[in-house]
Amino acid sequence: MRAVVLLLLAQSFWHSAVSAQEAADEFSIRRVVATVLQANPDVMAAEKAYYAARARRLTQRPLLADPVFAVGYEGLAKPSPGFGRFEERVLGVSQEIELPIKWWMRNAIADKEVQAEEMYFELAKLQKATDARKAYGEVLATERERELADGNLVLAQDFLQKARVRLEAGDVPRIEVLRAGIEVANAERDTMRASKNLLMAKAELNLLMAREAHAPLILTDELTFTPTNFDIGALQTMMTERHPQARALDYSVAGSRSAARLSALNFLPDLEVGISRQTVRGVGGFWVAEFGFTIPLWFLFRQRGDLQEARANLDQARAERMSALNGLILSLENAYHQLHVAEAQVRIYSDNLLEEAEEVYRIASRGYEEGETSYLEVLEAQRTLRTTRTEYVRTLLEHQSALADLELAVGGDLAAAGR
Repeated sequence: MRAVVLLLLAQSFWHSAVSAQEAADEFSIRRVVATVLQANPDVMAAEKAYYAARARRLTQRPLLADPVFAVGYEGLAKPSPGFGRFEERVLGVSQEIELPIKWWMRNAIADKEVQAEEMYFELAKLQKATDARKAYGEVLATERERELADGNLVLAQDFLQKARVRLEAGDVPRIEVLRAGIEVANAERDTMRASKNLLMAKAELNLLMAREAHAPLILTDELTFTPTNFDIGALQTMMTERHPQARALDYSVAGSRSAARLSALNFLPDLEVGISRQTVRGVGGFWVAEFGFTIPLWFLFRQRGDLQEARANLDQARAERMSALNGLILSLENAYHQLHVAEAQVRIYSDNLLEEAEEVYRIASRGYEEGETSYLEVLEAQRTLRTTRTEYVRTLLEHQSALADLELAVGGDLAAAGR
């Protein structure tokens, strides 16, 4: 009795462990995207670059530079090896104080650099999320293609069996059996190729999630079709407002504008103050306060050159922003029209071609059994059915990939634009 109880407990533990492992290997598209954004090395590298930019922000020059402490001696006796015998001694400290608006402007530049780096981090996440959705769809498509290849192999084997029966009955020549055998071999080859493609697709998805290439992978979503209804004008507005690259370029232009203003402010003088204690031997000590201004005497060279460079950088940033926005608009237009083409193709296959190809094969197969159609007609119908089903799967994948590209072009979730 005790042995039976232990056996039942062991079986229960084993089933629990298997169930837990299967659950760990099951991935929905949401879980895949979340895993990629958390563990993908490219995303992690972009995140560290953003943190580094935030750290550089802390190293910006403060409002007050480091003070200068100075000691001076006058009238030292030559024979004396030290500074004890002096006529006059001055102990003082001086502090340079720049205009507060310059300090504020430098911090504004640093803030824009950090914000731009944050947007590039968001862009890296968006790109990897798009890669994850495409890779997920590729696995689903190759799984369907492997299933279709297995089904085609069953059809080829069934046809070979029918050809052998008809050969024994004397209804067909031996060459038809040989042809049917060749089709079985081709179907086996297609099955092996589909299995290899599935392994490679799963390896790519696993590596995106920073997993072992051949780790077990069970996808819980399916390759389906949902019609969309987007307005290209609304999509372009969303892209301009929220795309990470567009926002990063906006921050870059703002930073360059602040840099140009800072260069113009360098023509203004800064304040320098100092206080010292002057001691005269035999007389005593007294305090001395000093006030001064820096004079941008060489403004024709350094300040003027800095200003011209800053203005040129601003013009360059504006031109780069315009060029990048044009590229984003072009990508949006391409993804939008590609999505519409893919939707039209999916409808053609689902509404007409699939059903017609299946009907043609049923008629040809039934006619072959009844001696009304030839082997070549059945073979052509079988190939048409196989090609139509495979192309339908690829069309579904193209639709899903076009939808992912559209999300990338817009800069995020398309829920606000309607579906």
